[in-house]
Amino acid sequence: MIEEQHISGQSRGARNLRLRGRRWWARFRVRGRRCEKSLETDNLKVARERLRFLMALHTAGLSIFPEDILVDVALAKWEASLLARRTVKSARTDIARVRRFFETAQVSSLGKVSPALLADFLDKLRAGGLSPKTGLEYRNALHGFYRFALERVMNY
Repeated sequence: MIEEQHISGQSRGARNLRLRGRRWWARFRVRGRRCEKSLETDNLKVARERLRFLMALHTAGLSIFPEDILVDVALAKWEASLLARRTVKSARTDIARVRRFFETAQVSSLGKVSPALLADFLDKLRAGGLSPKTGLEYRNALHGFYRFALERVMNY
């Protein structure tokens, strides 16, 4: 179970920090959605600096989920990472699933990917005879790719 510890009596920005276990997390809103991001530190001072950095990006109009992450670039990095961490067969299966989605969806940046687009893609696959379990595996592969791409955007 994850324990949260809030900072009380601090400035408004500091209230966006949460301690989960030993790691500090930032909580903020982007495009009306509540988001949480690990600040990858157990030091409160470093966490505050990283939160200020995230807030400055948001204030400057740079989104936390940038529109300019190109699918081809992120996919190449993700493939290299998967092949280094997993068996070749497992990595190639997930890579093929993600490539199939982006070939069908024809989007060039991650900012254009939406839940509705993914749902339409999975509905088309199910209509073609895809089992629900395989559909879930497609979704998991896409989720892993998307998280990988977003994690690489913010390098502290």
